Amino acid sequence: MLKKVLVVAALLCVMLPFAAQDKEGKWNIELGGWFTRPLGLDTTYAYGFKVTGTTVGVNFAQKPYSIGNEFRWQPTFKLAYDSGSLDFWIDYTTYDQTSFSVAPGTDNQIYLNPTLVNGAYYFGYATSAGASMRTSYTNWNFNMGHTFHPTDKWALMVFGGLRYLRLENDLHVDYIDTSDLNNWGYDLGTDSVRIRANMTGWGLNFGLQSNYVLGKRFEVGTGLQVSMLRTTNDVDQYEILNANYSGTVYSYGMTGVNSSQQRVTPALEMYAEAKFNFNEAWYAKFGYRFDFIKDGFGFDYANTPDLSGGAMYGIPTGGYYPTSKDVTFDGLYFSIGYKF
Repeated sequence: MLKKVLVVAALLCVMLPFAAQDKEGKWNIELGGWFTRPLGLDTTYAYGFKVTGTTVGVNFAQKPYSIGNEFRWQPTFKLAYDSGSLDFWIDYTTYDQTSFSVAPGTDNQIYLNPTLVNGAYYFGYATSAGASMRTSYTNWNFNMGHTFHPTDKWALMVFGGLRYLRLENDLHVDYIDTSDLNNWGYDLGTDSVRIRANMTGWGLNFGLQSNYVLGKRFEVGTGLQVSMLRTTNDVDQYEILNANYSGTVYSYGMTGVNSSQQRVTPALEMYAEAKFNFNEAWYAKFGYRFDFIKDGFGFDYANTPDLSGGAMYGIPTGGYYPTSKDVTFDGLYFSIGYKF
């Protein structure tokens, strides 16, 4: 689908200058960066508890360990044709980062899921855990708009077009130096969990842009874009356990959550910026941008007590489950542009 969208955009890019029939039209190219981070993709990957005994049903104090994303400088790109009335542009933004987190052991042990070994469930804990999470966001807009001039200094554009986005979240957790909570001869050496949650979507854009000239060199602008996207949302989980039971090593490969959904997802983009014109060709922009994706597909770690067995006494049963989360990207941006 992305290839088809790019082909359509390329054809429009070639045809638009002739369709506009405006000899004063100019091309604009902008290169810059966006200092941003996603919110809503953070997840708890382990719960620690202080061991006060070696049997099921002991008292413990829980402590969550989470992993998330940080602000990062990311490149941006925009190519536009401005005729003064009919405009066309393509813009691209991205975010890519890998985060790391460590849950230390000592007195705060990490609780593991009940595991079936030789027909019986055993409860384990780890002395430490580590997690890495890679988040990737790719966004393309292909828009065409018509500009109105309520005054000689104020320009108002109504536009529409296409949007493509892909949001990827890859979580890898390793539970290390694990052992048996029940003293039933079960020793789990390592437990590795990997989960991928991906969202791919395309759809229609509608929006408004406003620009006001403050002087010969200064301008201010703001914009709002609403998108309705057809998205495919996939979550895959895989777990590998290396267990030592009564001197025998067992390796288990388990496929957990595997989910795929298609739905309509609303999204929103807003920005406010200031523009400085160095001369008739060169200019610079500085502003703030906010992206919102409704129900961005991801995963979460649930740590709810399981009271189904009398021997459990409310010990939490951890697990990763697919979930819908609103995802936002926001931050400051800067770009240099050239007209030709």
